[in-house]
Amino acid sequence: MRQAPKWRQFIPTSRQIRFRIQQQFAKISPSLAHHFNYYAHARDPQNDHVLAYENLSENEQTLPAQQVEFLENYALLELKTCGQIHPNGQCCTRLWLLENAKVLGHTGASVSVKHKHQLEPVEKNRARFKALKPKYLQGQALNFLGMASGHRHYYHFLMDNLPDLLYLLQNRHQWQSAMAQAQPLYLLVREDLNDVQENLFKTLAQTLPNLVVTKVASTAACFIDQLYVLNSIHNCAFRYPVSFKRAQLISDSFKSAYAIDYSTKPFRKLYLSRSDARIRQLKNESEIYPMLLAHGYEIIISGKLPHAEQVKLFHEAKHVIAPHGAALTNLIFMQPGGELLEIFPQNYIQSAFLWLAHIMDVEHTPLIASKSVSHQHFQLTADHKQKLKSYLQRQKNAE
Repeated sequence: MRQAPKWRQFIPTSRQIRFRIQQQFAKISPSLAHHFNYYAHARDPQNDHVLAYENLSENEQTLPAQQVEFLENYALLELKTCGQIHPNGQCCTRLWLLENAKVLGHTGASVSVKHKHQLEPVEKNRARFKALKPKYLQGQALNFLGMASGHRHYYHFLMDNLPDLLYLLQNRHQWQSAMAQAQPLYLLVREDLNDVQENLFKTLAQTLPNLVVTKVASTAACFIDQLYVLNSIHNCAFRYPVSFKRAQLISDSFKSAYAIDYSTKPFRKLYLSRSDARIRQLKNESEIYPMLLAHGYEIIISGKLPHAEQVKLFHEAKHVIAPHGAALTNLIFMQPGGELLEIFPQNYIQSAFLWLAHIMDVEHTPLIASKSVSHQHFQLTADHKQKLKSYLQRQKNAE
């Protein structure tokens, strides 16, 4: 995540100022705020809406004590965010049912027309007064427009709510009657989908019976008779997905979409460059290229490859070395038994990919480099390079 300079953190942004003004205006004139599609958060939805489904998932396979100790010593970002290092993942999945609802295209919020509130928290980076064009659907829909500002971010799209969505869509009998399952279910998504999202939703529509993927424009308010709203609460922001089974739902969905050959044994060695990223580049990574190439590593920039090729590469990968970054989301496509060396800036250490490697049965080794500076860029010193050289030599000896 990008961080503002210390002097800038005390000055409110234009969005923060706009949000505060809107909040005050909504208190003075709620009816006018509702007319322009600005609603307060329903803090206690069980009083007004039906809880159609609830499930508590927990991963019994906890992080090894050595990894927990490493995080307790070095993952200051995670300790600040979560308060502690959680050795396992927990997730409470809830599916709410709203009668006579509408979905706001510009924020993705789920609104009860009757009670005049929205289920999701009001998001200051998105919530704003806006006139929207009505769009009407008859029947049932599930809202997956999303409220999070990172809805197009690769890691957050795949990890935050997608595992629970896939599970619910493949197990409609757990939350719908047989009669309802025979009727179309509209899956509401954004109109500005990227290629990864387009491919996934196209595959779901082709493989799941009675699922109709429906795009909602940012200028529209979609009115629906019955609306399902997914709400997943995790014990920690760095424990997504909660288990291997949920991760496998994502992996299998994309491998099926791209016709990946499951019989292929892993053999590739990959180094993931972040040279195309705006932040957190390993600035002197070209200095380790000769060492990596000599040990059979391919140097790739994931963001410049078609997603189908990324999935194939990671399905075939045995060893991966990479600076911490969103490209490591592709660990979810690796086969069990692989290895990952993750390179961290000294002042930006958290366990999102350590956890993902853990549930995918991929061995994780951390390498702590220099402190990050402007734009969170960082470097490898001579000592760090020697540690990498030793890692590669141990790897060669084990082959």
